[in-house]
Amino acid sequence: MPFIQLQKVGKIYVSDNNISVGIRGIDLSFEKGEFVAVTGESGSGKSTLLNVISGMDTYEEGELLIEGEPTSHFVQSDWEEYRKNYISFIFQDYNIVDSFTVLENVELALMHVRDHAERRRRAVELLDRVGMKPFLKKRGSKLSGGQKQRTVIARALAKDSPVILADEPTGNLDSKTSAEILDLLKEVSNGKLVIVVTHDFGQIEPYATRHIRIHDGAVEYDVQASAAAEPVPETAPQVRKTEEEGQTAWSRLGRTLQDSMRLGWVRFKAKPKLSFFLCLLMIVAAIGVFAVTSFSASSLSAFDPVPFFTHQEGRVILTKPDGSVITKEEYEALAKRPGVLSGLRFDTLLDRPLGWYVRGRSLDLHYTTTPPRKPDTGRLPEKDNEIALFLPLYAKGAEECPGIGDTFDLLNGDTAPYTVVGLGFDPDNTKPACVCMTGRGFEILSCLEVLPYSLNVTLTTSGDSVTQNCSVGLLWSDGQFWMKKIKDAESASVKLEMTVRIESLQTGRKTDPASFETVSVERTLTCAPAVPGRAVGYGETLYVDPQCVLDLGHAAMDISYRQTSLFYANDREAEKAARSFRSEGYHALASTETRANDDILSLSVFGAIGLFLLWLFTVAFLTLFISLATTRAIMSTQGDLSILRSMGIPVPVIRTSVFIQTLLPLIPAYLSVLLFACFAFLFPPTNAQFTYLRPWAYLVIAAALILISVMIARRYIRKLFGQSVKKALKGENRS
Repeated sequence: MPFIQLQKVGKIYVSDNNISVGIRGIDLSFEKGEFVAVTGESGSGKSTLLNVISGMDTYEEGELLIEGEPTSHFVQSDWEEYRKNYISFIFQDYNIVDSFTVLENVELALMHVRDHAERRRRAVELLDRVGMKPFLKKRGSKLSGGQKQRTVIARALAKDSPVILADEPTGNLDSKTSAEILDLLKEVSNGKLVIVVTHDFGQIEPYATRHIRIHDGAVEYDVQASAAAEPVPETAPQVRKTEEEGQTAWSRLGRTLQDSMRLGWVRFKAKPKLSFFLCLLMIVAAIGVFAVTSFSASSLSAFDPVPFFTHQEGRVILTKPDGSVITKEEYEALAKRPGVLSGLRFDTLLDRPLGWYVRGRSLDLHYTTTPPRKPDTGRLPEKDNEIALFLPLYAKGAEECPGIGDTFDLLNGDTAPYTVVGLGFDPDNTKPACVCMTGRGFEILSCLEVLPYSLNVTLTTSGDSVTQNCSVGLLWSDGQFWMKKIKDAESASVKLEMTVRIESLQTGRKTDPASFETVSVERTLTCAPAVPGRAVGYGETLYVDPQCVLDLGHAAMDISYRQTSLFYANDREAEKAARSFRSEGYHALASTETRANDDILSLSVFGAIGLFLLWLFTVAFLTLFISLATTRAIMSTQGDLSILRSMGIPVPVIRTSVFIQTLLPLIPAYLSVLLFACFAFLFPPTNAQFTYLRPWAYLVIAAALILISVMIARRYIRKLFGQSVKKALKGENRS
């Protein structure tokens, strides 16, 4: 059975409505051990015959049999596999990979050799045999014609295929070099089928065992030549497809990935200008995706469930089943329950954050008695009038931000001045900002916050009494007061009357909203010196000491406040305790509990959807932009990949190497994102412009960049593999 057999094979070319015949009615058989010379005039069909035998071009008539198996049903993938296992090709026009070095060109044909050192040794040995050892590191584009031909001959020999096809292998060499190359071909042809197309049969005649002449696409004659055919030794090269027999799918996949990564990296570094251009474009794309992701990240909160209360670790919020006030005795009994670490009888401030504007951004300051961490400067509060502020980094250095030792009014007025003793700034501007104070400082502020805006105040001094409406502010001295109209009095008996509405002071169950009660508190206070810089608002403000504020606040909340908070070790313990309280009849919720967002059709939700669509549009736009910007540059490598296909490099390896080459620029691009993020979030002015991203957002950015690269690579691959190797080689545009 012939090794390769052609039965009435014909090849027809159609272009611009013109039909031409490449070869017609070819009947030929070839065996291993033959050294066949094919001659004929230019355009007679010699090269077409080689292209059909190699599978780089299709045929339209007849049948080509490989070891008795027909190939007329072959598709592109079958021909790729055929070239991989059977064919080594020496081209007339070199088809060297110009961007690769001489050594890399030859190593391409040795990818089947797993050991890198052995692969390198064989490549160097073959290049030495063709006289190219001094040029191992020289790129293909820098070689002369003769040097390129020597290199591709070494590359063809390195593959060690059972069939060597050579199209004018000595056409660009001098007579001495030509003889050396033909001697080498004859030497390595032992047990192989060698078919050489030539214009000069006299040069090939000493080596040829057979002479075939082609005329007008047909065989004119086929005769035995002077050289005798070599017997096929037992060690003749075998079809390499047997190497994969017995391998598991996973091992084949691993081998493909390993070869693809190696080839992709070689191609990436072989085109430094193209690679730099791709890296630059991907850096622009990466920063663009980062910016739009950061811009739209905060909008996702529109879909979040609505919390019932401000979350604090381990917090449980309680009300009595009948909605009545929780007395001091009842609160103290609850605070002594097993597992309770601490409690707040009057917790209204926990759910009423202080609204503040910094660098034009709205910021809610939450109150807490548990510091989230140590402050960056200063210390934690120790006195009742001291606070530590934990703020996003963009507040640092802002005009609105107080410094250590400054006073900060916590009621957005001039009535609750606390001294800042600690400042902490966090690059994560999505974390809640908070005001940390002592437990008693929190209680004082809670009492001041719930007092009615206007109180009836009677001040009696030296037998004279003055009664008027005024608001209450804090004066951080025991037993003292200060008021503009009686600032010179040494002491006065102060009687304060409040009309308190008997209802819950927070969202929750209420009693009769028309029920009111008047509460009186009488104190004798010493007049303090005037407070410089204190502005008196509408009416008068009576500044009193903390204990007076506590007395007033307790008097008001003892008859109206119906909620309390208990704190456990963690949220899980809090949720467990809340279930236990509910089983006892209390209304109890852990601060982790939420309800569905009833405002799902709000403008904020539509805005979030719009920002998500903007994110998708940005990714699509960047994909199109990079694709258009790189099309010409990337397509300049089409010829290189066509050469790889002609060499029989496995298609999955070539395809995957394209993806690897396109994905490699993502490494500097992603590093640039991280550097840009560090700058954006660690520099206060830019921290105000970008929403801090969670780790999942960086995964989204990575996925978007991978998507962009994959889409570009797929577009390139479709164009490359949508035509035969011969057409791809003819249409190459290598730089």
